[in-house]
Amino acid sequence: MADLQLAEIYYGQREYYAKTDDANLITKINTAWSIAGEDYDSQTTVYKFPGGQIYTGDQISDKIGWDRIPAKTVVMLNQENSISLIKSDDPIKTISDRLTAWSFAGQAYNLKTTVYFMPSGQMRVGSMISDWDDLPAKTKLIVGYRGPFELHKGRSAYQIAGKKYKDRKTIYYLPPKKLVAGDKINDFNGLPKGTLIFLPDT
Repeated sequence: MADLQLAEIYYGQREYYAKTDDANLITKINTAWSIAGEDYDSQTTVYKFPGGQIYTGDQISDKIGWDRIPAKTVVMLNQENSISLIKSDDPIKTISDRLTAWSFAGQAYNLKTTVYFMPSGQMRVGSMISDWDDLPAKTKLIVGYRGPFELHKGRSAYQIAGKKYKDRKTIYYLPPKKLVAGDKINDFNGLPKGTLIFLPDT
C-alpha cells in the first residue's frame, strides 16, 4: 500500500513545512513523520491533542489511528523521563528544563485560567505573561481554574468552595509560597491569613 505521509514528505512541496507557526504542531502539511521522523511511533514521542488528551507514539495506531490525529496536536520528542509527569492527574504541575508550560497546558498556556506560581512567590495568570523564555524552572501551574478567592475570618473554605473544599482539585495557595490540594490539608482552621483558594473552571 502507498504511504501517503512518505509520499507527501518526499514528493510534496516541502517548502510549505517551513511556513507552520510551530515546528512541533501537526497541521495538514506538517505530519507526525515530518516532525518526529522514524521516532513518530516511539514510546518516547508524546502527542498532546488540542483537547488535552495525551498519547505516546506506540499507542496512536491502535487507539486513534494515524489518519485521525487532529490538527494542532503538539508533538514532544525524547520524553522518556517525562511521560509519567505529563500524564499524571495531579492538578499541580511543575515546569522543568524539559517540561514547559506548553507540555502541560497545551494551547491554554497563555489563558487567564492557567495560573503560574513562580519560585520567587510571584503569581501570574497566563494572559499576563509576555516573556515565556524567562519563565523559571520549578514554576508550578494549574490549568483550568478560576480565582483566587481569599480566605479570611468571615469567609471560610466551605463558604467559598462548598462541599468540594476538601477536594483534590480545589487548590490552596498558602503564604508565602506553598501550593497544596484540598485533600492534603488536615486542619482547615489553622490555615494562615492570606490563604487563597482556586476552583476548577468547570
